[in-house]
Amino acid sequence: MAKIDNQKLIDLLVKKATKYVSNEEALYFAQNAVVSHAMKWPRTNQLSEAIIDIQNWKNKPNPEVVVDKGASLLINFKKTGPALKLKYIHDELESRAKAYGISICGLYNNSGLHDMATWTRGLADRNLIGLAGLQGGYGSVVPFGGTQGILGTNPLSYAIPTNNHPILADFSTSQMAYFEFAKYKKENKPLPKNVALDTEGRPTTDPKKAEPDWVNLLPMGGGHRGFSIVLLMEILTSSLMRGLLSTEQDKKQFFPRDELGAFVIAIDISTFNDINKFKNSVTEMCDQLRKQKPAPGHTQVLMPGDRSYARWEKVKQSGEVEVTQKSLDLISKLK
Repeated sequence: MAKIDNQKLIDLLVKKATKYVSNEEALYFAQNAVVSHAMKWPRTNQLSEAIIDIQNWKNKPNPEVVVDKGASLLINFKKTGPALKLKYIHDELESRAKAYGISICGLYNNSGLHDMATWTRGLADRNLIGLAGLQGGYGSVVPFGGTQGILGTNPLSYAIPTNNHPILADFSTSQMAYFEFAKYKKENKPLPKNVALDTEGRPTTDPKKAEPDWVNLLPMGGGHRGFSIVLLMEILTSSLMRGLLSTEQDKKQFFPRDELGAFVIAIDISTFNDINKFKNSVTEMCDQLRKQKPAPGHTQVLMPGDRSYARWEKVKQSGEVEVTQKSLDLISKLK
């Protein structure tokens, strides 16, 4: 494990990314990558995902806008990572939301959005409400009443500006994210209850019984309501955006990155309400909820994003972010 100066890490990523996109786009990508990494480390290694995004541009693809219709964009990313075009997408969404009140960008044939919060947090920083969804692979989530994982984990994120940091939610629509399941399995630890099923459709806490060849995760909540949300996200992120449904993906790849679809939505608050009035009311609501007496086993009521922003504040104050030496070596080896 190593620590590296925040700005030095940003500079390293910019140097590599400017081979494929403009300096402004590379800087926006790098800054957001470092914030995302700091917010989620050590639970996940977002720096490694940023490196993958740069690697995926080695063949210098030219993403193509295939739909450009007022408030709507659809982009074919030609099997590469959209994150290097994060600034372009946020800029387009902002300008179109200001013009139409709401805007949407669909992405397909891409290698994944990785940290969903990156795609919504930047919009909230522009006084927009951000929503984003990704088709999360195949063979992971069991349909309600079924016995085999077929659908993706289909993560969803939203960000809402306040007078402080935004409300920031980022979660799989399955009962447990796959990377968490994989960690339990690797460490040979029992799963929490009501997370997975065996091949007969019975609840199990044994990761090996929950993943014979596919993964048998339950939809969030474990019932038909959660299944309905997983199904909605599956359709919105794949068929609607010219991506592939879980039932259509190449089963020879465990995680077929280049078949994933996604969407990012921006809502212009000022179209519907005075921005300051909106932020004041949402901030007051959050403050009241945080002040509520916590239930047994909890120290306080937290809003989505509170922990993530607290981690980022510590990193900003120290000026250094923790990374693996392997990640630093991979950056240095990028062509």
